[in-house]
Amino acid sequence: MKQSNLIFPPESCTGCGVCTAFCPQKCIRMRPNSEGFLFPEIQADLCVKCNLCRKKCPLISPIDHSPVFSPPILFAAYHKDIVRRRQSTSGGAFAAIAEEVISKRGVVFGTAFDAACEHVICRTAHNEEELFSLKNSKYIQSDSSNVYVEIEKYLHKGQIVFFSGTPCQVAGVHSYFLTNPQKNLLYTCDLICHGVPSPLAWTQYLKWLSHHFKTGISDFQFRNKQKGWKNSLRSCVLKGKRIFLHGKEDSFSLSFYLNLSLRESCYHCHFDCASKADFTLADFWGIEKTGCIPNKEIRDGISRIEINTLHGQELFSRLNDRLEVFPIQWDNRQPVCTVRPSQRNFFYPRIKKSWEEAFPLMKIPFLTRIRTALREYLPESLLNVLRRIQ
Repeated sequence: MKQSNLIFPPESCTGCGVCTAFCPQKCIRMRPNSEGFLFPEIQADLCVKCNLCRKKCPLISPIDHSPVFSPPILFAAYHKDIVRRRQSTSGGAFAAIAEEVISKRGVVFGTAFDAACEHVICRTAHNEEELFSLKNSKYIQSDSSNVYVEIEKYLHKGQIVFFSGTPCQVAGVHSYFLTNPQKNLLYTCDLICHGVPSPLAWTQYLKWLSHHFKTGISDFQFRNKQKGWKNSLRSCVLKGKRIFLHGKEDSFSLSFYLNLSLRESCYHCHFDCASKADFTLADFWGIEKTGCIPNKEIRDGISRIEINTLHGQELFSRLNDRLEVFPIQWDNRQPVCTVRPSQRNFFYPRIKKSWEEAFPLMKIPFLTRIRTALREYLPESLLNVLRRIQ
């Protein structure tokens, strides 16, 4: 069977998988490269050269889908239900939107860990119990190539669909459903994205972490808010006990923030400040400077909501019973501009041998080590005092 790559150069491909889903011959499949990132692979002997894959690729054939609102309409917000807010990474905006969709018998698409925390998968939620696993950030790229057909099924049945993903995944969704007659039932949400590590990086890290603790983990949180939103730490559950991670134990997150583990396309992202989504969500860091929200409310997290379309505004207008919202003047946020470090060349060859081989590339700045230790060992009240006198 002859095979060929779909996109050249490969570092441009985001792995959204829309080409795989749209191919009428079903001759494209997503395959991991040497770093564990998924790329489309054509079975050349089955390909009829219809070029639909290229016409649907949001990079090769970008859609003229500029946001209706330029700049976007900006809000700070938090969920009125304190339990649901604390279950969320920031202020619970995603949960509020998803709950509204579910209340109308719609379906929510997002990402979740599998039972063993070994893989991040795209999953649907039809009720609030299923929605729980979609909350909280997962800093790993998921395979979205199968969601297009699933979304299409629900739209065909006349159900509302809410899809949440990275900006490049949302671009793929909009490209796939550009001419779909039920696309008015589809709502999308992306995030202010730093980039995505590969499943291989997570697998190697998890293997090392299990060896380090001499037991497997049963849960993982990238943003545990036990000591408050601003003092969040990574945590996992070992033998029924939740522990915080620090130093080398937190090296997966460190590799992410040092830009070592990201997909090549993330270093020159085409979608970061050209959102195709109805909503863009993020943490609203610096919200205390606006003075619009009482300090006591900031403790449990504040969401940043950018409304990009009239379609999104219509759904947002129905969230008053779920969200406390505060209009904010547009702050001219800049693109993330993730820089590729020279050490990126060595990261994946090293972790393929073992995760600890990459430790020399992940030098933790002294002040970062101090801050992490303080967040872990000091009580929240003292952490807040230190934060105020900085």
